Amino acid sequence: MKRFIKKALCLVVVVCFILLSIVSLQPQMVKSAPPQTTLKLYFWGGSSLFKNVDRVISEFEKRTKNTLNIKLNLTIIPTSADYKDKMKMMVAAKEEMDLVFDAPWMNLNTFATQDVYNDLEKYFNNPKKYPGLYKAFPKDFLEANKFFGKLIAVPLTESLTDFQVVFYRLDLAKKYGLGELKNYDDLYKFMSLVQKNEKNIKTIYLGNAGWARAFKVNPNVEPNPRVQQVMSWVFTGAMALLSPDYKRVQQIAVPGEGESAFSAYPPPYNKLDTYLYYVKMARKFYPLVDKDSIYASRDNTPFLIGKYAVCEGNLSGFVSTQATLKQNVPGAELGVLICENKNVLAMKKGAYWTTMKVSNYVCVPKTSKKVDRVMQFLDWIFQNQENHDLFQFGIKNKDWIPVGRDQYKIPSVDPNNLYQFPGYQLTWNPTYVRKPADLPSEIKKWFDYQYRFDTYSKSPLAGFTFDQTPVKVEMAKISSIQSTYQLPLCAGLYPDPEAKVQEFVKRIKAAGFEKVRKELRKQLQAFLDQKYGGKK
Repeated sequence: MKRFIKKALCLVVVVCFILLSIVSLQPQMVKSAPPQTTLKLYFWGGSSLFKNVDRVISEFEKRTKNTLNIKLNLTIIPTSADYKDKMKMMVAAKEEMDLVFDAPWMNLNTFATQDVYNDLEKYFNNPKKYPGLYKAFPKDFLEANKFFGKLIAVPLTESLTDFQVVFYRLDLAKKYGLGELKNYDDLYKFMSLVQKNEKNIKTIYLGNAGWARAFKVNPNVEPNPRVQQVMSWVFTGAMALLSPDYKRVQQIAVPGEGESAFSAYPPPYNKLDTYLYYVKMARKFYPLVDKDSIYASRDNTPFLIGKYAVCEGNLSGFVSTQATLKQNVPGAELGVLICENKNVLAMKKGAYWTTMKVSNYVCVPKTSKKVDRVMQFLDWIFQNQENHDLFQFGIKNKDWIPVGRDQYKIPSVDPNNLYQFPGYQLTWNPTYVRKPADLPSEIKKWFDYQYRFDTYSKSPLAGFTFDQTPVKVEMAKISSIQSTYQLPLCAGLYPDPEAKVQEFVKRIKAAGFEKVRKELRKQLQAFLDQKYGGKK
């Protein structure tokens, strides 16, 4: 009898435990997905940037049907110029948009002063409700990417820069006995040999931007954190000199004002040639440039199909550039020349000074009625590697193949059948980086160096944004003047580029640059006062 009672009691305990477990799980079991909603997303780029996106969206919607229950409606506008104009019109018309790509080189700086976008900071400070956003975006990274104190844009990057490079036909360089190009002198020799000997291959396709990567950074100069470019016109810029403790703006000078304007700057920043390196190098290479390409549309396709021996790009584009080139030109090899400062070229720690401000963002316009749902979507992407990989690379083992913990390779199939999406418009993040497998050893070193956090040093001006509102009339005039000089200077068309830079500065001064300089210095000093606790 006692044995029976014991067994009965044990059975009761087990049953109770099971019932309690069921009750505790009940809210999760009966929890239903929220009502279905459709988000309107806006990006830019042609067919070379977006391929087979629909199947990835379908996979996302299938995976999240019982949780997020979100549908995605993508609008893709072909060119960056058309996208920039379209966004201006849609914002002016107060059209409903849920998530849009924007950047300082698009409309972001202007829209930041017009209260166009929602402040999203609360979503990144809520690890219980938005664990993906909390995990993937460190606080100091977000702070550096605020605009006028507000987190109106989600920063997208895999590293704090994407090294500027010149891609070239390594197989041709070997043919001429040059091997891998190490510097601009080698590049000049290579292009000279191509121009002289190749009947069906031209030198470089500039494409309506001039030299957009090479020459912008003087490889013979070490960066100095006291000297900061605070306004850029591509071919030159306004250079601020900070005090040794970074607490005061001592001066703002512009190349074109003469070397005396830089007399207080530390060497070699007290020499005008330091700043004119870009335009002088563009002029030096001008005889080697294919003149028909200067005013053509910006596109690397002519290089990818074997018609040109040189093009410009960024290190992250190595894999796709190499794959396409090899498919189109059997036997072709891709070489890379890094276009960065002296310390970066030596792969030193802390060599790249950065404001931590990135080049690309996504934003949620105030016309959106679904801000919470948009942020749930972004949170899902950044919750884990699997979710992130879906939008970054596509369907696993179909569009890409995982290699080890943090590498990938692309299947050997027709590239037109693979998924392609520009990660800089939605997914790039340093928490979820996969590097290409089977990289050449030297290229792998550069990828590793680029992704290392100790490669970078934080600029004293990290977090600063110039509010152009008080000088918007003058800035509009200056921008118009700049546009007339930019391509000729960057492509090397002017026989005397230094004289043209002086002419440019003279014209912008007549358009009100002194007022801009005064306002810029005022805002910079106010920023430094707040950051470092006042003047000394």
